[in-house]
Amino acid sequence: MENLMKTSSIMKSFCLFFGLCTSALMGATGCSSAESDTGDVTLTTVDTLQSADVEQGDEDVNSSESNDVASQADISGEGEGEGEGEGEGEGEGEGEGEGEGEGEGEGEGEGEGEGEGESGVDPENLPGDVGPYSVKKESFAIVVGESSLPFSSEKTNDTDVYTPEGVENPPGLVFLPGFQLGANNFKYIGEHLASHGFVVLIPSFGDNLFNAENHVDLADRVSIFLDWLEDNTSVDAERLVAGGHSRGGKVAILAALNEARIKATFNLDPVDTGAGPLGVNPENPSVTPEMMDKLVVPAGFVGAGKGAEGFQPCAPEADNYHEYFVEAKKAYAVEYLLKDAGHNDFAESLSPLIDFVCEKGGNPDETKAVAKSTMVAFYQVFLNGDNSYRPWVDGSKAPAAAELTVSQP
Repeated sequence: MENLMKTSSIMKSFCLFFGLCTSALMGATGCSSAESDTGDVTLTTVDTLQSADVEQGDEDVNSSESNDVASQADISGEGEGEGEGEGEGEGEGEGEGEGEGEGEGEGEGEGEGEGEGESGVDPENLPGDVGPYSVKKESFAIVVGESSLPFSSEKTNDTDVYTPEGVENPPGLVFLPGFQLGANNFKYIGEHLASHGFVVLIPSFGDNLFNAENHVDLADRVSIFLDWLEDNTSVDAERLVAGGHSRGGKVAILAALNEARIKATFNLDPVDTGAGPLGVNPENPSVTPEMMDKLVVPAGFVGAGKGAEGFQPCAPEADNYHEYFVEAKKAYAVEYLLKDAGHNDFAESLSPLIDFVCEKGGNPDETKAVAKSTMVAFYQVFLNGDNSYRPWVDGSKAPAAAELTVSQP
């Protein structure tokens, strides 16, 4: 049965890539990689964005309903409790949420309480809002290996880097686009995460059906990007993460299995397919279920409910986000299902041909809003240790549009 599922996945993968190839030949994606004869990292563009200018998605993506799984952070502070007593006046009380008043009369007592769960105190910067930092965008050609062309000595990837201004030793994120998508399709991720204090590196691989990059090489390339961040920015080397969309999500998970610097991974509708019509092979291995027992870092998965629909599913059910989630048995894992989302709703600025291939969802703006806000909250908790964001990860303020499931090791 497992072999049958994988064979089915390979055929679906062939259909997917064949359809996408047409757009690649027409230059539909606007993505590029380059092979260069210089070893220098080349700065091509610089943009500075004020935090107020960063486009903000839908704000109302949180739920007021409580989930079973809540933050276990200790809470200590001043609160109000109802006290009961005899006589006149107001009393002071101590208790957990409700204090017993000591004094004369009936009234409301003030006291200090400690408890576990959600404090009701929001973080200073809500994950769905634009963060407090201005963002600088720079574009580089990063050397990723040796060129296979006789007239070039080095291979480079065009890469966009988003940096929060005024943050000392910020955490770093490598975000990998899906097949035939590029950095320009995930500008909103770079801007939003950087406005919350993260340095974000997004490469463009520029491959297509006829020159598809193999997944093992792409996973190794994540280490090159982490090296680059450490060498060329002020990132905290102890706070690095990797994630991605579609194929990029698979590659980020594959990298996290072997790269000790990756402390967590958060992925948008990852797909466990091979590269091109040949499907799964040693250079493009299946990650789930075969390798998922090696994943030990916190993992988040946002799934598109319509990803497996259409005449040519872009995220076949046998290889989609849920297959990663259920096999992540040695790590904290959280899954968000957006039933009305399409696979490419997570990307922006799509060419008409790329936009045509995958089944569309009903509210792409909401999909992107959930993606960026939940990603911020997830990394704030599991990378920065800020539990005030925990309700947005697996508590009462997790996205109302998503079905939430949590797995504990």
